Amino acid sequence: MAHVLISVDRLKNLFEPKSVALVGQSGILSQGYDVTTTPLIYLLKSKFKGKIFPVNPNYHKICGIKCYATLSEIPEQVDVALFLVSANKVIPLLEECGQGKVKAVVITSSGFAETGEKGKQDQSIIRSIAEKNGMLVIGPNCNGYMNMIHGIPLTFSPIMERDNLIPGSIGFVSQSGAILSGIGVRAMEQGIGFSYLIGTGNEAHVDLADIINFMVEDRHTQVIMALIEGIKDVKKFLEAAQKALKKKKPIIVLKIGKSDSGIRSALSHTGSLAGSEKVNEAAFKQNGILIAEETDDFIESTRIFTQSILPNGDGIGVVSTSGGMAGLIADLIHKKGLRMGSLSKRSLNDLSKMIRWFAVAKNPFDFAGQFLREESFPRKVFDLFLRDKDIALLIVVMTPLQKHETVIMREARDSGKEFGKPVIFLYLGGKPEYKPTDMLGKGDFPFFTSPTGCVAAIRNLIRYRIFLNRHKPIKRQTISISSSVREAALKILAGAEKRMTEREAKLLLAQYKIPVTREKLAGNVDEAKIISKYLGFPVALKIESPDILHKTEVEGVRLNIHSEKELKIAFNEILSKVKLDLPNAEVRGILVQEMISRGGIEAIVGVSRDPQWGPTIMFGLGGILTEVLEDVSFRICPITESDAWEMIQEIKGYKLLQGFRGRPKADLEAVVDILLKLSQLTTDFETRITEVDINPLVIFPEGEGCIVIDSSVILG
Repeated sequence: MAHVLISVDRLKNLFEPKSVALVGQSGILSQGYDVTTTPLIYLLKSKFKGKIFPVNPNYHKICGIKCYATLSEIPEQVDVALFLVSANKVIPLLEECGQGKVKAVVITSSGFAETGEKGKQDQSIIRSIAEKNGMLVIGPNCNGYMNMIHGIPLTFSPIMERDNLIPGSIGFVSQSGAILSGIGVRAMEQGIGFSYLIGTGNEAHVDLADIINFMVEDRHTQVIMALIEGIKDVKKFLEAAQKALKKKKPIIVLKIGKSDSGIRSALSHTGSLAGSEKVNEAAFKQNGILIAEETDDFIESTRIFTQSILPNGDGIGVVSTSGGMAGLIADLIHKKGLRMGSLSKRSLNDLSKMIRWFAVAKNPFDFAGQFLREESFPRKVFDLFLRDKDIALLIVVMTPLQKHETVIMREARDSGKEFGKPVIFLYLGGKPEYKPTDMLGKGDFPFFTSPTGCVAAIRNLIRYRIFLNRHKPIKRQTISISSSVREAALKILAGAEKRMTEREAKLLLAQYKIPVTREKLAGNVDEAKIISKYLGFPVALKIESPDILHKTEVEGVRLNIHSEKELKIAFNEILSKVKLDLPNAEVRGILVQEMISRGGIEAIVGVSRDPQWGPTIMFGLGGILTEVLEDVSFRICPITESDAWEMIQEIKGYKLLQGFRGRPKADLEAVVDILLKLSQLTTDFETRITEVDINPLVIFPEGEGCIVIDSSVILG
């Protein structure tokens, strides 16, 4: 795969055609909605200004427009052909298009890769024809596109059945045509306008990344919605995502379905803990992409970016006409991992002077009806909240209040404009007495009727500000590794088998300056005694075999050996047990290892290969937090220093690392260093290393570093 984004100029010609051919267009227009009848109706309804060429041998004219028997009969070159034919006719027609007659094709026909091996082969032929002829192809198995800015619907989507279609600044790309239509209609019912709605279907040629890149460069599009089932080309997708971040155009993703990355290796702890959903979320977060949890969140999170400025912080203020609702919103904010802003002492003191005895000065704040007798009171409260440094965004919760709601909302709007901070309205109680646009002015401020939708949208608004602050600029290579180090690592990898032993794995890690325990391999008891004297008691003994990945399961480990007598007994017990249980296993000896007696926190670090994203790195605390709670974080490799810090901070056990109940703070800088070096190692040898497991990694108190106690590497 080329990993090259299709040029925006070529895609612009596709989405702004001067001429279109409707291949398979039916002339029976009275039979109601049908794939083969509606495209022409929609073009005429939209008053398409270009030329239309229906192609169907059964008609001479359709709607008074000349109809051609074949594409070859059209007397001029066509910008885009829309295929409305069965799958068996697609390839011959595409070959005909490739003879210079057509620049781009939209294939609505199903019956390709989604049907099995034969369909996959035919879809591969479609791609080959497109590339051979320099022709763009969208589909197959898609419902086309709608250019709402220029009024060009090349589609059979029922979205076009709506009256008063609204052009706007949201670009929507979807791999599912049906969901594109469903969400598109639902959004338009809420007054949301689109620049483009594009279905990519099976993506034989033009894919999701190409469309996102086009929307990023399009001056009409400010926010991008992407419904994703799977990503065909990760490198292209990430390149488009980085461009979007640079241009400050948010991408909101709704991910559906289980990708192949859900089928994962269970050879290591890292591999068994990795899963498609976790890795997808990590990859999106790492590249400044926002995630929607369901369709309402998808729509609301997109809409808020068209109506609100970005907050400069994460502190949220809540002012409500209902004490109960103030508490409910505060609970939702906490549940979504957001933060209520802390009013300063000065703000609390000023608020206390303003309110009557039955009200409480706090955030969230309940008006307690004080505005009923004091019309200027709401504005004073809004100004006080928005003036406070820790309030980056204000939610104004409204309940039905007859004509009072108009005054309150206008005062909040004006206060928000004065202080340059986002003000979000949440109205509870059905439709307000006046339309929000009548009270606020069209598009001035976000207006919600669902508490969960409101808070979910705010979460993405705050997250995007964090993304922008973090990615200035993005640097992927974060550490420098010399060529001699890479050569030494390569020699170790070249001499290893599919599963490296613990000793081999640590030799590899040590090349990248990842600290490991001191240890040596002993072939007999006498050698073990000499090594133990060199290392100093106590020591640990571990079986060395490429056939034994989990040593404890075969009783191949003995810890805290304090004397030569204990060493001799343990050495012989390990060999006897392994020979008895695994007589065919290759045993290379016993690894004699120093015991780490000083206190620390056990963690797990590893790398696994995701079929979609490639090498992914994991971090978590050891013990029950990893095994039972799966309290781990992921990022795709290579990572930056900020990625490494985020990995550490987002696990639930982070408090333990910060120093909990008298325990010293862990050396987190040393952990960041190891994450960066492991990421670099696996990136350097991406085609060779499949999985890495460091378990446990002992993290010592701040300033004392950390050390790898056990490790395994799986090659592929």
